[in-house]
Amino acid sequence: MTIRFLLVAATYKREVIEVGFPPLGLAYIASSLREAFGEVFTFRVIDGNLEEQIKLFQPHIVGISSTTKNYGIAKEHARKAKEYNLPVVIGGVHISFMPQNLTEDMDVGVSFEGEITIVDLMRSFLANGRFNKAGLYNINGLIFRDNGELVITKPREFIQSLDTVSFPARDLLEVKESTSMLTSRGCPHRCAFCSTSRLWGNRIRYASAEYVAEEIELIYKKYGSKLITIYDDMFTFNSRRIKDILSEFKKKSAFGKVRFQCNIRTDVLTEEIAEIFHEMNVEAVGLGMESGSQKIIDYLKTGGITVGDNAKAIAILRKYHIIPYCSFILGSPPDDKEAIAQTLKFIKDNRINNLDFHVLTPYPGTPVWDYAKEQGLVNDNMDWSILNMQGGPTPQSIIFSGKLSREEVISAFQYMENRKEKYQRRVNMLIAFKRPRIVVDTFKTVFKEVARKLRG
Repeated sequence: MTIRFLLVAATYKREVIEVGFPPLGLAYIASSLREAFGEVFTFRVIDGNLEEQIKLFQPHIVGISSTTKNYGIAKEHARKAKEYNLPVVIGGVHISFMPQNLTEDMDVGVSFEGEITIVDLMRSFLANGRFNKAGLYNINGLIFRDNGELVITKPREFIQSLDTVSFPARDLLEVKESTSMLTSRGCPHRCAFCSTSRLWGNRIRYASAEYVAEEIELIYKKYGSKLITIYDDMFTFNSRRIKDILSEFKKKSAFGKVRFQCNIRTDVLTEEIAEIFHEMNVEAVGLGMESGSQKIIDYLKTGGITVGDNAKAIAILRKYHIIPYCSFILGSPPDDKEAIAQTLKFIKDNRINNLDFHVLTPYPGTPVWDYAKEQGLVNDNMDWSILNMQGGPTPQSIIFSGKLSREEVISAFQYMENRKEKYQRRVNMLIAFKRPRIVVDTFKTVFKEVARKLRG
């Protein structure tokens, strides 16, 4: 018998950032089960229309992955699946940090790194034809309820060699010309707003250069993607590894035909790394500037990053014709008018035009969450949808700053957004004037995509 496994990404579809890249986490789960069980399982990955897909696919199991802000969507998916008497597995960052949020519609939660845990869980399911409570106690990394009592089994150890993890099952995803990949997990730092070191450990675990180059080649040859975003938190922490990746990549047919984007901490960016990036065809690098004020940087980040490090990183990238894409955070507890003025000056002095702004948002698993909970600003059963960094502050947004009012934070955010939009309009006009063919091709692409969606 073939077990049909419906994998669901709890997604807020109005946000481009959520639907722009396929859910790699679910693809890793599917590839792990394929590796362990061969053709025993068949999969479908979706990000909505659950009831319709249940009727079409007729799954035996539903698996849901969710971030914190989309956990309300995940709960609704679980409730709908239970209407069809389907066993439900929940995974993802939220349930990992908030196991107490397991609902009565969720049979089992998989916490933290799930590739090995899901194999053990499905082995138990196949042996018993269901989720046998007695057997679940013996599987590390699970969350479930037994007679109403929450049970959290022993934590699962992290996978030490990422080369043992199968490439994500991208055949289940809608892979476009622009896609994403991961080459490492973990982070040695514990920045106030980030949960990576708690989610994946405070030691960086790397896939080998050979593994990375092979995955890039696969993405290019099998799926035709020509722009890959590397989502690692610490892609360049080890400069020797970046050299090795470039060396291995040069052996592949994709070399020179694929462009890259990645993120980097400004204090580890050197001219040597920038030169490697340039040769590798990295066209843009995300930089977490956070602020133009040193006191705000010191509050938000660990590791001793300075305003000078940030400015130097921008200069280095520009020297090698790589776009620095800078992000800033407003509304941290020590934020004030002087800090915002320093940020604006930093942006102007360094001619930063590719940038994003966010309001500091407390997510479970971060130091900021712990602070917000102490202040009574969040709780374990809140409306998770208000924890949204995208789109700017709303009347419901949590504002940390004791020196700025909500109105002042909103005003500062809007001022910075207006600056960004004004610059983008100038860039678009310049492109239209110099290269009108790009505008025409872009319009055709957008029109075709809209038409396709309207056709259903």
